[in-house]
Amino acid sequence: MARKPKSRLCAFELGAQTDMELEPAPADRDWMDQTHQRYAYRCLPLVIANQAGWIIRNPLDFSVRWNGGNQLDDLKIRFPRGVPETRIRSHFGHGS
Repeated sequence: MARKPKSRLCAFELGAQTDMELEPAPADRDWMDQTHQRYAYRCLPLVIANQAGWIIRNPLDFSVRWNGGNQLDDLKIRFPRGVPETRIRSHFGHGS
């Protein structure tokens, strides 16, 4: 049986900190498994994104609240110690 070659990804930190671990993401997702008859797996773009995805581990805990709006400030990020981490922020609005 032929061995699958290891995937390789080069990632570059844009800042001085290097505490956000990077690892390959699993192709399966618990929330997708829990959809009726695993229906979420019928969305090809979502499946492809999962197969090529990566997990970036956050360096600290935080909570997020979205009010349903489309603006950047419609998403509120709170940090337990009250000190914001500038790498954790909304980039696009629409809750993302």
